[in-house]
Amino acid sequence: TDATVDDDATVGDDATVGDATVGSDAAPDAFSGSASWSEFQIFDTRLPIDVWGASADDVWIVGDLGTVLRWNGTAWAPVDQPEAGARLTGVWGHAADHVWAVGSIESGQNPSMLRWNGTSWGSQVTAVDGSLTSVWGSAAGDAWAVGYPFNFFGYESAPDEWSPIPGQDVVYVPDGVWASPDTDDLWIVGNQGISRWRQSDNAYVESFATGLHLRAIWGRAGDDVWATGVAGTVMHWDGAAWETTQLDTGVDFNAVWASAADDAWAVGSGGAIIHWDGELWTPLASSPTTIELTGIWGFGAHDIWAVGHGGYGVILRYAATEGP
Repeated sequence: TDATVDDDATVGDDATVGDATVGSDAAPDAFSGSASWSEFQIFDTRLPIDVWGASADDVWIVGDLGTVLRWNGTAWAPVDQPEAGARLTGVWGHAADHVWAVGSIESGQNPSMLRWNGTSWGSQVTAVDGSLTSVWGSAAGDAWAVGYPFNFFGYESAPDEWSPIPGQDVVYVPDGVWASPDTDDLWIVGNQGISRWRQSDNAYVESFATGLHLRAIWGRAGDDVWATGVAGTVMHWDGAAWETTQLDTGVDFNAVWASAADDAWAVGSGGAIIHWDGELWTPLASSPTTIELTGIWGFGAHDIWAVGHGGYGVILRYAATEGP
């Protein structure tokens, strides 16, 4: 759930906030020296949920109340889309002119699929109930989307259509989906654990019941995959098995991203930010926000975006403070 803020909190109307560095009480660790997290921009009418980019100068944010923002390397600007009241919870693209945003309309009763063609957004409607929560795809342009109650769709660039995929396996309410770039695996996480779908078999091949709700999954390769979830849960797949780490049980981790095997980040409730250095996860001693963070994406160790909302919207940036 979204973090709450005091009713009398004051924020600007989509105002830009300076790139202030993290407070002086930040932990003296590997990620507080040459770069720092800062509150980049706040909004009172735009509510970010997820972030993805085609390049460092072309980044998309989607969110509640029809929020769609695009970064051009200099500034974030709103982009109109055909479902102004939609709750958009996932974004992914094949290229700068082929971007998918998924979510729901009519208070979560109907899934929403939007596609950016380089000029404008178009809407594709599905004849099912519920919502979509996450979308991911392949280098070929094919994509997959999952959501509530058990919505699982596959998109084929030829013949340019989405089709429902049957079956539930272990994840009955899926939250996240990720396709490996170097294997045939598609991973789905949700309220009961993790399911692996093999594209060539068009079927589930393995499941991992965790007993904990997992909210996000992302990886660098088929043998380096991260999953995060409620009660401080962080899991890692090394190509053979999942290893579970239970961190601060008072924090729910909603998103994860990594630049290298020894450089990963996860964000979550209360503005929580944690960093993986290849051996340990370490919490950021002083986060720039207390707003719940729900999305993270980057283009290298010193160029990362995180987003979230709770009463108002926030964009954080992790950027170099000195040197390259």
